[in-house]
Amino acid sequence: MTTTTPAPPHLAYFERLVQLDRPGAMTLVERFLADRGGDVASLYDEVLVPALIHTGQEWQEDRISVAHEHYISEVTRDLILRHGPRLWARSDAVNGTAVACCAPRERHVLGLMMASDILRAAGLEVHLLGEGAPSESIRDFVAEFRANVLALSVSLPEHLDEAAWLIEQSRAVSPSLLVIAGGRALSMLDDPRTRIGADFVACDLRALHRELPNLLRDRFGSSS
Repeated sequence: MTTTTPAPPHLAYFERLVQLDRPGAMTLVERFLADRGGDVASLYDEVLVPALIHTGQEWQEDRISVAHEHYISEVTRDLILRHGPRLWARSDAVNGTAVACCAPRERHVLGLMMASDILRAAGLEVHLLGEGAPSESIRDFVAEFRANVLALSVSLPEHLDEAAWLIEQSRAVSPSLLVIAGGRALSMLDDPRTRIGADFVACDLRALHRELPNLLRDRFGSSS
């Protein structure tokens, strides 16, 4: 008798959504969270992020349509909005301000949304700018609201130079700014911190979740 090895959860999630089985995907997510004691960070790192990466690869190789890719992205967005607040710190624990955005012209925002929930879990108030904001506007926003942290997502290599310029300009108006960056474009580099001038690069959300409290404490002390 042969046994079938269950698909990894991110592939099972992807397959349900390719078949437009939204209820099945939701059930899979609820079971994953129940098995992990409600650990939303693990849901992000083990299911949603790798499912999105796999979806992009399937689209690039013409195995799914752009409509399927958009559908999977939008269902995933709904799940982030539904479960992300379970990660957030209590309002009385908030002790710093972060601006979170994509690199200029970058359009992949879902990873940034998940990273923003990790920032909130560490006690930061997060102003999420999302995609499409120009560098000068982001820089001015950082200065106006005296942000302690700039969180930047860079998914495509062609946006690395713009990300580096944005970091340089933001530090010019806020020298003590802690810059945290992530995204697939950075995971491909040998020395991503030096390439764009970030203080910390997290190529997976689990590392960000683990290291962020120490980064904040080292930079700002017990309160930001």
